[in-house]
Amino acid sequence: MLAVTLPLRRFTAAPGLDHRPWQPADLLDLSSCGAAVLVQAIQPFETGAELSLDCSGLASLGRSELEAVVRWSQVAAHLDDLGVLGLEFTQPLASWPSIS
Repeated sequence: MLAVTLPLRRFTAAPGLDHRPWQPADLLDLSSCGAAVLVQAIQPFETGAELSLDCSGLASLGRSELEAVVRWSQVAAHLDDLGVLGLEFTQPLASWPSIS
């Protein structure tokens, strides 16, 4: 399992006016086209929700924010306050990041 936590937030309807707070998302899996992340299930993330991942802590990604769409979500087994999201990046990663 990867040991990386990235801030995540949902987009608002008006670009540039996003006042929704960032929340931590633990990176569980990463591919060039998407990721699986573990989040607190306080706020539900429906399929199709547009999100932003703050990757400024991972310089090897080449972008400070990655835009993604939720493709699936589920409550983590036996952990009602946690959920797992399957994310698809709106643009695939240009290169494989170093996450050490």
